[in-house]
Order: sequence, then C-alpha cells, then structure tokens
Amino acid sequence: MPIYNYIALNTKDGKSVSGAMEVPDEGALEAKLTDMGFALQKAVKQKAKKKGASKISRRDMIDFYNLMIYQVNAGLSVVESLSTAASECKNYKLKDALRTVERKVKSGMMFFEALDGFPAAFPPNVVNMVRAGEMSCKLPGTFKELREFEEWQEKMQADIRQATIYPMIIVVVMGAFILLLFTLVIPKFIVLMDTLKLELPLVTKIVFQSSDFAKDTWWIWVVGFFWVKYGSRFARKRYEWFALQYDRMVLMLPAFGKLNIMISMSRMTHNLSSLVGAGLPVLDALHHCRELVGNKVVEIALRQVKADVTAGVDFSVALSKHKVFPEMVVKMVALGEGTGFLEDALENASEFYSQAIPRQTKKIFSLLEPFLMLIIIGLIGTVALSIFMPIMEMMTGARN
Repeated sequence: MPIYNYIALNTKDGKSVSGAMEVPDEGALEAKLTDMGFALQKAVKQKAKKKGASKISRRDMIDFYNLMIYQVNAGLSVVESLSTAASECKNYKLKDALRTVERKVKSGMMFFEALDGFPAAFPPNVVNMVRAGEMSCKLPGTFKELREFEEWQEKMQADIRQATIYPMIIVVVMGAFILLLFTLVIPKFIVLMDTLKLELPLVTKIVFQSSDFAKDTWWIWVVGFFWVKYGSRFARKRYEWFALQYDRMVLMLPAFGKLNIMISMSRMTHNLSSLVGAGLPVLDALHHCRELVGNKVVEIALRQVKADVTAGVDFSVALSKHKVFPEMVVKMVALGEGTGFLEDALENASEFYSQAIPRQTKKIFSLLEPFLMLIIIGLIGTVALSIFMPIMEMMTGARN
C-alpha cells in the first residue's frame, strides 16, 4: 500500500499535526484521521523510492543489531529504536523492512511477529531468538547474541577467503594459460611444421591433436566453468535431490571433504549454542538449525537426530548414530548434557572449529600449490619438447 504524508488539525484544540500513514488511498486516510479526531488539511503520496543495493549484507545487519543494543539498553522502546535504526540505515531494502516492522509493532503486533515477514533480513532462527528474548524481557542480550553471530560468520568467511584467494588465482591463471597455449600459440607451430613437411614424433602429434581439440571446444570449457560456478548453485537451491548428491560428493573429496564437514560442524554448533542460549528448547533449536549448516547430508542427519530426541533418545546418542558428526562433537554434547551446560559445550566446539578451519584451509592449499606448479612446469616442458624434437631432427638430417 502507498504511504501518505499528511498535515491535519486536532479538532479539540486546533493544533496542527503532521505524520505519515500507510493506507489504500487519500479517502481512507481522511476517514482514519477523522476517527482519531483530526481534520485532514493536506495529503501527499510518497514517491516510490528507487532501490539501491537490494541485497542486505552481513555488515548491514551487524550495524542494525549494534544500534539496537545501545538504544534498548538506554531505555528506548522498540518502536523508537526501530525508527532511529530505519532512518540511519543506508540499505533501501532493509530500511523499508524496518519501517514496516515499526508500523506493525506500533499497531500492537509483537516484535518477533513483525519480523517474520522479512526472511531475507530476519530468517526463522533470528525470529525465534527474538521471540525468546522478547518473552523473557532480554532483548538487549538477544541483539548482542545476533551481532556476535553475524560477526562470527563474517570472520569465518574472511579467514577462508584469505586462505584461498592466492591458490584460486593460481588455478585461474593456470587455466587461462593452458587455454591460450593450446588455442593460440601451438596452432602457429602446427602451420610451421606442415609447411616444412617434417615427420612428427609421437609426443608432438599428441600435443598438436590436443591443441586442435582445445581450439574446437574452448567454448565448452568456458561454459562448463560458469556452469560449475553458478549453474550448480542454482540447481542446489531448486532441486533437493541434486543438492543431496552434490553435497554427498563434496564430502567424499580428499581433504576438501573434511574441510566441508568442519565448516558444517562450526555452523551447527554455533547456531545451536546461540538458539539454546536465547532460551529455545533443544528440539526447536534443532529444527531451525538444520537449514543453516550449508550441507544437505548434514541437514538430513539433523532431521533424524531431532526425531530421535523427540522419541526420548539423548541428544549425544542421537548424534552418534550418524557418521557425519565427528566424535569430538558427540563428546562435547555428551559433556554438556551431563553437566547441564549444553550452550557452553556447543560454543567450545564452535570455537575449536573456528580456529581449525583456517589452519586446515591453509594446509590444503599449501600442499596444492606445489602440485599446481609441477603441472605448469610439466606442461610447458612437454610443449617445448614437442616443438624442439622435430626441429632438432630436421637440423640433424641437414648436417648428414
């Protein structure tokens, strides 16, 4: 619905007031103001704002939670805090969401209920944490938990990105070099060899045939690269069977499979710790956590864990039935259950993985880098040998 800015007179004291209201049309605005004891003087329909950055970044959410912490701690109401946060927000999509949430809360809706309509900014796990905080009157603590969670995710992604950027540059450069070598450089030598009518050694024939193949199919490799990067991401979101097979294959990869398990465990333990710490029962925490682990195999395992826990099985015992959960996680959960400090045990496990993931990433790529360099050296050496061998044979024949 459109939003109207209005100026109205209070029919009791004649004072002028101004404000904004979301109504279907100007007639509905006048009727609402009349019911409230105001006479409409002027109404202007707000123009639709041009959407700038439509994607809500993690930094936008961190700034929002940080601002809410200080405002609610200072004694401001949720409505006042939302109003300030919306006016300070630079992301148009988040700003519009906060304005709508503010109006809903002002009309009497619970804060967590108002958040529920904006999954892009406030996914179910966030809504449930806010619900627990609102019901227990601990909203500042909830906002702090949410800010720390977003900062943790940002740090983890930054650590992985920092450890992988150099090796990924090597892989991309190597791929581009191979493509250029076989599609532009080698064909020129093929023309030269054909002109000289030389008898080609086997290695030269193999290299030249590979060049012809690369020249005829280069577009397939380019399309394949973008399919692996973007097409598989789309298919994973759209088709659950594809996501399951893809994630299962990822977990079977040497070295990278272990890294992906560690990332999923880090997400699982941190989310569970945050949700349990916010006051949610373990069953509710498992329900909202399973979609946040980033791997369909782990997600399906968590569904079965939830079913077992619902049936009365201990949480740690339910986890131990699935090989996808490392022994360390199972032991930490068992310890937390035994001592009554499940939240702390899960957070300790999350902290372990947060520190181990960057080390494991660097370890993998430190082993991968020499392997990639050997491939490049071997490739250049093979190409050079394939070119110089017929030339050397030609020179030897000329001397004889």
